[in-house]
Amino acid sequence: MKVSKKIAAIKDVFFKCSCVISVTLLSHPAFSAEGDVVKDFMQQSLKGIFGSDAGFWKMFILADIALATVAGLKSKNPMVFVGVFMTALVPGFLVKRYVFPAA
Repeated sequence: MKVSKKIAAIKDVFFKCSCVISVTLLSHPAFSAEGDVVKDFMQQSLKGIFGSDAGFWKMFILADIALATVAGLKSKNPMVFVGVFMTALVPGFLVKRYVFPAA
């Protein structure tokens, strides 16, 4: 019984390692083409949706403020307002700043 558990554990480790190696090899930059049309289209499309001029950020921040206000009023704890506000605002700011910087 102990031998079969050890064999199962070895198979599990081997499977996990092979998955990690496969993902690492498939995500290598050598597989990305330089003139990739889909990449250029997606980049422009994403900049249009999430870029610095997009209305998405205005709606995102307004929804974040509304959610933080409702959560703060419901719990009667002002730190909940700060927590919900920062949980959504900080990642949004980082994405807008570092992923889609203004040119």
